[in-house]
Parts: sequence; C-alpha cells; structure tokens
Amino acid sequence: MPAEELLPLTLPEMRRLLCRRIWTARPSERETLAWSHWRRRHQARVSRCHYQRHLQRLAARVRLYG
Repeated sequence: MPAEELLPLTLPEMRRLLCRRIWTARPSERETLAWSHWRRRHQARVSRCHYQRHLQRLAARVRLYG
C-alpha cells in the first residue's frame, strides 16, 4: 500500500515504535510492577485533588447562596 493511502501515525503508535527501537531489552517484572504501582498511586493522588477542587467550588457556591 502506498504511503499516501495510510492514515497518519497516532501518538500511541509513535511511542510504541520509539520504545521498540530504543529499548532492546524488555523491562524486568520488578520494574514493570514498580511502574504500575507508581502510576496507580499517581492516579489516586490526581483523583483526590480533582474531587477536592470540585468540593471547594461547590462549598463556595453554597456560601454564596446561603
């Protein structure tokens, strides 16, 4: 198929291609699990901050009307 007929590369696909090109060895199981733990901890922190911000905005609205 000619390159003109292909869809452009997506960001996830570009990341995957770069990772395959750069990393010749796969990360160890320990490294993979450590990254997963870090990522889930980060997501939990972001989620808490997100809800705290929304609760603060809601509390400010309630004070305006109360």
